[in-house]
Amino acid sequence: MEIITTQSEFDGQMIVSSLYLPANPKAMVVIFHGLMEHRHRYADFAQKLCDAGYAVLSPDHRGHGDSPYDGKIFGYFADHNGWVVNVEDLQRIIYQAKIKTGMLDIILFGHSMGSLFARSYLRRYENELSGVYLSGSSAYSPMVYVGQLLANLLVVLRGKKPCPLLFHMIFDAFNKPFAPNRTPFDWLSVDTENVDRYIADPRCGFVSTAKGYRDLFDGLLDVYKSKDWSVMRPMLPIHFVTGQFDVPAGLQKGVDFAVDALKKEGYRNLTSKIYPDVRHELLQEQNKEQVIQDFLLWCEDILSK
Repeated sequence: MEIITTQSEFDGQMIVSSLYLPANPKAMVVIFHGLMEHRHRYADFAQKLCDAGYAVLSPDHRGHGDSPYDGKIFGYFADHNGWVVNVEDLQRIIYQAKIKTGMLDIILFGHSMGSLFARSYLRRYENELSGVYLSGSSAYSPMVYVGQLLANLLVVLRGKKPCPLLFHMIFDAFNKPFAPNRTPFDWLSVDTENVDRYIADPRCGFVSTAKGYRDLFDGLLDVYKSKDWSVMRPMLPIHFVTGQFDVPAGLQKGVDFAVDALKKEGYRNLTSKIYPDVRHELLQEQNKEQVIQDFLLWCEDILSK
């Protein structure tokens, strides 16, 4: 595994990525992680993909993992247009990796917030991709507009400090279906050991800044309410996966809404799968080996066509 460091052309921020490169890779899988976590949580997944013959690029998002804003601020993307800036930086990181891997098919894997970034990337760089795999994809809510207004006010008051009000407004509801709660993050996983590891990790579960949450709301609207999405490859394979009890993804209704949103944009090769008896973090659940095997089979299938 090789560490890649990228300096953003937008504002000079440093972004760290991991690149796994087997001999004679068959394709490159790019992993976009979720909010309040980092690329290291996908190391086992990336290594299994590498062992199966795939190059794997796993970047931190801005303000996450080894890439905190200004080297110290978590949950902050950029001073202006943070969502799009992060998407454009991810594109530069992928180009940087291509220099090392050569020209390969790219399969984009996004989890949770990372699945929103994956769809924003798809909207802008569709021709770069051979497939898109969306795990625990964040559900749309009309309350996003209220969140935007509140975040705009709190950006002025909180600056680059953590914003507990928006944190609780977004995440407290996720835990309610699992009451009585053992932790604030029971919604993540049926596997309590995974939840405990997450809580013990100082770079997970942090309270983002108001601007970070504002950018997240912008991302939801970029994906679900865009008016200028031009689909050139309607048969590009796009697959959604989620847990039966994945509250952030909106359960079955949320997945159906996400699939329908891409259908309305013009995509036609859309599939989905619900894994029974698990929650949000499929790659950390007790059935993760099956999830990984299913992903590998999906990759082989689209590359063979």
